[in-house]
Amino acid sequence: CKGEWRQWSSHNGGMIGTTGCAFAMCFCSSLVHGQISSGFNPTGKQGTITKMDGPRHILEIDNRPAAVVYNEWTGGEFTKLLQDASQDPDIGKASLYFPLGQQLDADTADGEPFQRSLHPHMLVRATNSVTLFGDCHEGENILMMAGTQAQVVNRISVVATNVVRDAGFRLPEVRGALVVFCAGAMAYVDSAMSVAASKLNAALGGTPYLGIHMFGEQGVFPDGVSRHGNLMYSAVVVSSRRRVMKLLNVDTGETILETDPRFAALVQAGEI
Repeated sequence: CKGEWRQWSSHNGGMIGTTGCAFAMCFCSSLVHGQISSGFNPTGKQGTITKMDGPRHILEIDNRPAAVVYNEWTGGEFTKLLQDASQDPDIGKASLYFPLGQQLDADTADGEPFQRSLHPHMLVRATNSVTLFGDCHEGENILMMAGTQAQVVNRISVVATNVVRDAGFRLPEVRGALVVFCAGAMAYVDSAMSVAASKLNAALGGTPYLGIHMFGEQGVFPDGVSRHGNLMYSAVVVSSRRRVMKLLNVDTGETILETDPRFAALVQAGEI
């Protein structure tokens, strides 16, 4: 449960810890392709972060208290909380309907602007500021995002469809997929998750896939930078196409592809 997880490590002969992270490095002999996307669209409400208190605490937007600006952007959704709350209110559930985001310089493969969505966490009444579940920095843009339930439900199947299309795979070549659907977005769509799963199944041609719900998503964005985001979706699709192996002679710099007869000779000679 929250705050009580443990992680085993082989470091120093084996130990159990409560800090750290686990990762796996994999090489797939098949061609794979992936994509990450936000489930929300930008609105016309935007500004510049002018003051921070740490990477996830926005104090000011356009030199004004961040919570005041954010509340205005929502149409006054949090006015009562800002006035009457006896302690700093957790708005994690309510802000699912009013996510923030950032516009990236890079566009999607379709030439559309790409946004990284951010999930507001708390309103800090002493400074009228906002905390987030993702990092940002002074001088960066910040904007209001919006999306309907139907849009959020459809997004993961759209991501899967885009992955298959952009990779040039045919549906019969799809062998499986690893799919991430933000847990916050799952709470947003509620009972419509079965619809999202059905649409995803159709987008992948009925191929089995593994899906997980996470709080916080990581992925490579269109500008080639790996980032953390919130309320986002990603899919990595595995195809039946084999990856052509490549050997590199580190002494000479010569490269030999698997299709080269010399490759088979090296295998037969036991040199690889």
